[in-house]
Amino acid sequence: VMLTPDSCGEEEPLAAALKKSGASHTAVLLACFLDQQASRSSFWSPYFAALPRSLAHLPLLTPVSQVDQLLQGSPTLVDIHHKRNEIDKIYDYLDTSVGIVDTISRDSFMKAWGAVESHAHSQGDGEPVMIPLVDMVNHNEPPSLKLKKQGNNTVAVATRQIRQGEEVAMSYAGGTQAVQQIFRQFGFVDRTLRVRLKIPLRLTPDDIHYEQKKVLFPAYLVRTKAMFDDAEKYTEEKSTEDLFRIRTFPSHRILWCSPEGLVNATSLKIMKPSMEEALKFLRFVTITGMDDVEQLCDSSTPPECKAKDEEHEKRALERLAVELEFQMKAFPTTISQDDALLAKGDPWAPYVEIRRMEKRCMHHFIQLARGEEFELPGPDPEADIGVWLGLGVLLTVVGIIFVGRQFLARSKSRTEKAL
Repeated sequence: VMLTPDSCGEEEPLAAALKKSGASHTAVLLACFLDQQASRSSFWSPYFAALPRSLAHLPLLTPVSQVDQLLQGSPTLVDIHHKRNEIDKIYDYLDTSVGIVDTISRDSFMKAWGAVESHAHSQGDGEPVMIPLVDMVNHNEPPSLKLKKQGNNTVAVATRQIRQGEEVAMSYAGGTQAVQQIFRQFGFVDRTLRVRLKIPLRLTPDDIHYEQKKVLFPAYLVRTKAMFDDAEKYTEEKSTEDLFRIRTFPSHRILWCSPEGLVNATSLKIMKPSMEEALKFLRFVTITGMDDVEQLCDSSTPPECKAKDEEHEKRALERLAVELEFQMKAFPTTISQDDALLAKGDPWAPYVEIRRMEKRCMHHFIQLARGEEFELPGPDPEADIGVWLGLGVLLTVVGIIFVGRQFLARSKSRTEKAL
């Protein structure tokens, strides 16, 4: 028994309209959810009645002004606004094609999205399903249970041996493994997941060969920037800062940190590959000769480049540190201030934790870019456990051998005396 995007057919108007539009599986599932809710004789009525009446802990359902204040400067805030805009566009499309404004308010539509997204699970093929009782299984990493599609059915499969009386758990993370994604969708913070930063790195008017480099960005962006730039020339009271921003060309890159921004040998393996992806763009930004672009860079827009020499690499690394410092200035609080808020038991603790994780991640990338000593939290605890267990086993074996030899020696001595 499960509610899927295919549970509603042509007779359900909202789901039918979104299927024709090619909307996402989650959007179609939401439409099916609303179609079934509107039917008084729906098989799903008891399930809908059992769903939580309040989902105020979800960022999508928290007042926009409150979220903006709590996550000011955070890349997660950008993701939340993008999701809100996506949902608004779906609502507008349904209102235009079917007409829902008189029966479903925009606020109710957003709440329905929150209910569906926070109770749906993936079957392993990316398609979301809502399954009564299964949606009560809590999240944990690593999970002891996963959903698997078998024909027209979905089965729950144990991923390991489960002890009697042990609570089963599923992973809500899917394939993202990003703590912010879980927070946005479900409203809680899983400290075992990696931190994901989507950072807009920039080519600015102050950069060398700016005019030649800007035309190597996507054509649509070059045209849009030129239009805005021309318009601003005839607009009064425009600040230098606004003009600088309009003329700046961004390229978004993803940086990854290990859980809570901790730094050890394992986490560096996570950080360095994503830093290399950022440096490919920043080498283009900091390249001093346009003749080198053809030799060192590829044909993507904007180009991604190799380092010409050690000095070039140092410029790119320093530029990464400067860009991240620029991003950190957008936060209204420092890491230590967030630490103090969490120590006091701030009522908005999940939001504070998310922005603190992001700031820690940025801080460690700045240290890595500048070759500074990391503020290490100590040796990897998992590695420590392995070492101590290994030593314990070794000492036990040595002890058994020693006691055994002593026993044999005494037995031999007693035998010789008896003879």
